[in-house]
Amino acid sequence: MDKKNKHRIYFLLFVILSVTFYLITGCTSVPKPPDCINKSALNAVLSWGESKNGEIDEYYILKMNGEISKVKGDISSRLSFMPPDSLCEILKEIGRLIIEVQSLNVPADHNNFIMYKNPDRDYFFRALWNPEFDNSGNRDFKKLYSRLDNLIDKEKK
Repeated sequence: MDKKNKHRIYFLLFVILSVTFYLITGCTSVPKPPDCINKSALNAVLSWGESKNGEIDEYYILKMNGEISKVKGDISSRLSFMPPDSLCEILKEIGRLIIEVQSLNVPADHNNFIMYKNPDRDYFFRALWNPEFDNSGNRDFKKLYSRLDNLIDKEKK
């Protein structure tokens, strides 16, 4: 093999490896958080799910980059990504509800819940309600829960 062909093969190999690298990193990367997320909320998560007899077996997590994951036991699997505008709307709504309601804890055999955790601010909020009943305290949380649940309905089935 002459020197010219050797250089062509090395160049072709370099191009193939470069393209493969960019494809792999591009397909596995996650989007950055939208502008509505400030630095102190980057590690915050919004969770929602069902509690049966005080036990939570399966729930969903929304990270501040829009990633939605399903957690069942110790196993977490990424489902999809929420568009930045929708994420900002959801966070604005949960912030409004937390300020308005401040506390919602109605334990029963079967509950729905929404949790917001921000470890950087040492902040935790959980709303827990019986889905069979409707009152002024849980009405808006039920709407938000339904909205969040609709995001993952396709992946649930």
